[in-house]
Amino acid sequence: MSEMTTVAVELNDCGVVAAAAGRPPSSRSPGFALVDGHRILVGTDALTRARLKPRWVETRFWDRLDTEPLGRPFPRELRNADLVHAHLTEVWSSFRSDFDPRSGTDIGDVLFVVPGFYSKRQLELLLGVGRACGMPIAGMMDSAVVASLGAADAERTLHLDMLLHRVVLTEMRQTETLARQRVESEKSAGLSRLTDLWAKWIASRFVQQTRFDPFHHGETEQDLYDRLPSWTEEVGRDGRALLTLEHRGKVHSIEISTLEMRNAARDSYQAISKLVRAVADAGSRPSLVLTRALSSLPGLQAEIEEAVGTEAVVLDPDAAVTGALKQHLVLLQSEGHEVEFVTELPIGQSPHQGVGESKPVSKSGGLVSKGQGKTPSHLLYEGVAHPIEADPLLLGIALPTDARGVQLVGETAGISRHHCSIRRQGDEVIVEDHSTYGSFLNGSRIEGWAPLAAGDRLRLGTPGIELHLSAVE
Repeated sequence: MSEMTTVAVELNDCGVVAAAAGRPPSSRSPGFALVDGHRILVGTDALTRARLKPRWVETRFWDRLDTEPLGRPFPRELRNADLVHAHLTEVWSSFRSDFDPRSGTDIGDVLFVVPGFYSKRQLELLLGVGRACGMPIAGMMDSAVVASLGAADAERTLHLDMLLHRVVLTEMRQTETLARQRVESEKSAGLSRLTDLWAKWIASRFVQQTRFDPFHHGETEQDLYDRLPSWTEEVGRDGRALLTLEHRGKVHSIEISTLEMRNAARDSYQAISKLVRAVADAGSRPSLVLTRALSSLPGLQAEIEEAVGTEAVVLDPDAAVTGALKQHLVLLQSEGHEVEFVTELPIGQSPHQGVGESKPVSKSGGLVSKGQGKTPSHLLYEGVAHPIEADPLLLGIALPTDARGVQLVGETAGISRHHCSIRRQGDEVIVEDHSTYGSFLNGSRIEGWAPLAAGDRLRLGTPGIELHLSAVE
């Protein structure tokens, strides 16, 4: 008898991905379809040929998800739902082939993890398509809710995700559950539009600096588009990148920077920031959660944080599918055969570390410490114990030369020059936040100041630097 496992499938057209517990997620399959004669190529096979046969490429089938004919030049009977079926079949067949019942493990249930903009009709259609692919679908979950569970540290949480033809902003409320409240989207700023903007801009830079036009040949245009994701990642990581293209034995090179890519995408970036700011300003100060795909775009995370005035939490790339796998019992415990669409999850069952812990607030407005109760005597950083005294201990990335403090290095994104300070005050030790994007005590953002105890964890920045408080007898 084989052990049955649950599979989660995230339906994001930037890259559909499947995952099962104890196995690495599948490679992301982009939402591209190429009608090549009597066959339909999907995913990476379609993407890597898209610039060679652009008239026969369709990328909006996941976004539109309907039964309307595609129209010319495609075959008269071909619909968006047919392309979704072809793509999902390819993803499912590839993932399913790795399971051999003789190995002792087989697939029992499938969970769809879907973006929040789909209508009820589209969800019903999606369910039908999935079943037509032979998938034993047990339920569906909102991707923003399941990915954000545990990442939120405020009553309101805003989750921002990037799809091919839109960005999706999901507002959630956190009490005893994390519940979806509102979904907004911006259709002028999807990854497809950004990719085209940057590709055309880069091509013009090649023309200006080398007199070589990558768009003059289908092969070099395809090469540019193929290389663009890695170039974008490099610029986002290092601030700049050297781009090279080869044609007929000659290598052409240009250099680009984060600022230049940010300026090239100015209108789209501003549209995203405007959307987030409008929703953020409509209530109490929210937590901001970004998908890794969105945060990796050069300069975008910084622009959003500047617009909202809130430090963003960046999720793991597979947060949605891994979270769904850890939450599957919420669905599978439901009675009957009806497939549920979950938009609310209990905090206490979060897959993330420390989720469900209370975050009490002291009368002074500072967070109540969750440490061991002892007053800390030292701050631990990089294996060094720094004594805590009445004279403030300053933490930051650019401290004054005469200051008593700890100079932070490494993953310093979101860390201010003079970020926070720790000092002994009477019988207790307190931390004061001086930063732009906040300091976090045991996962909760500090509002002004907070008392500290031995065993507490202090995080600065995102993904950040974590420091520990200890009491030396």
